[in-house]
Amino acid sequence: MLTINEKSCVFEEGESILDVARRNNLDIPTLCHLKDTSPTGACRICLVEIDGAKQLLPSCDTPARAGMVVKTHSPRVMAARKGILELLLASGDHHCILCNANGDCKLQDLSVEYRADSRSLPQSDIRSCVEDDNALILRDASKCIHCGRCVKACNEIQVNGVLSFGHENGRPKIFAGSNQTMRESDCVFCGECMQACPTGAMIERKTSLSAKCVTSRKYVPPVLTAALVVSSGCTCVIRRLSRSPESKRAYPIKGAPASRVGLATTLSTIKTV
Repeated sequence: MLTINEKSCVFEEGESILDVARRNNLDIPTLCHLKDTSPTGACRICLVEIDGAKQLLPSCDTPARAGMVVKTHSPRVMAARKGILELLLASGDHHCILCNANGDCKLQDLSVEYRADSRSLPQSDIRSCVEDDNALILRDASKCIHCGRCVKACNEIQVNGVLSFGHENGRPKIFAGSNQTMRESDCVFCGECMQACPTGAMIERKTSLSAKCVTSRKYVPPVLTAALVVSSGCTCVIRRLSRSPESKRAYPIKGAPASRVGLATTLSTIKTV
């Protein structure tokens, strides 16, 4: 048994602190963690304070041990998370009001929650350069925080083996194939990477600011929903984001059977019910 925020929690062998916390409805924010994949500890947002430890430790990659006393939102932890978020904001071209992921971005949500402000930090000179040579996914490396969620989704969930970590001109970069575009690579456009991305680095091509309720930031309930198998490895829910017939997005459902059906073909012929 260990203690998290003064709550006694039973754990099973092999569980991480994050696993135990979530099973007990205790919130620990994450950016890089992706359920059912191996942890990386890359983003450090899930840092927690453990009595007796000199440093803050990533809860996603720290095994739970008997007798641990864990604090998930101590002043020290909160300050560290805010600093990490500010560094992430300064590391790319994160101008929310101009971003198609505005209102649907985990980095933005956490930055608002922790009141992160990167204006006092040196800003990255990387600027938006959108890869748009395919009909389905827009990729913008300037908004990538290198959390690795898309790589995990591609390699460990869909097992397509298309995305990987790499470097270009001294900068980290997510490679498709051998540093190709998505269209040139062996990508089957299942959409799992797009679903996993916590920022605007990977979005559906049809997604636009006009299809999002970005001014009010209010939740818009889906008008029509249809569930069917649409990709090479997942079942998706096609959901309208507004009352416009064109504003539909595909959300993969994990664990669904593979269908080997082309996403583009299916989306062009789908009839909502």
